[in-house]
Amino acid sequence: MRRYESYTLGECSKEEFLKHKGEIIDKIRELETQIDKADQTRVFKGAESEMISTCQMFTGQEELTYEMAHAFVEQITIYRDYRVEITWKFKDCLS
Repeated sequence: MRRYESYTLGECSKEEFLKHKGEIIDKIRELETQIDKADQTRVFKGAESEMISTCQMFTGQEELTYEMAHAFVEQITIYRDYRVEITWKFKDCLS
């Protein structure tokens, strides 16, 4: 705002104002990118933490139980040609 006020009062040139405006826009874009990356990391860490705590619940289990299947599997699709597709709850953490 101060730069704009300086420009309107004739204290700085249009070129100086536009240069500063461009620098501010670049900084805003950079900060938005950093925010997006931080949000993605936070979501990943949350899912990772949930996966770890779920795994810890079943430490020492030697057989797949009903509870384990529901904790780790989102969906099982069986096709007419006998193909089976498993959708895991923690696919992002495991990829």
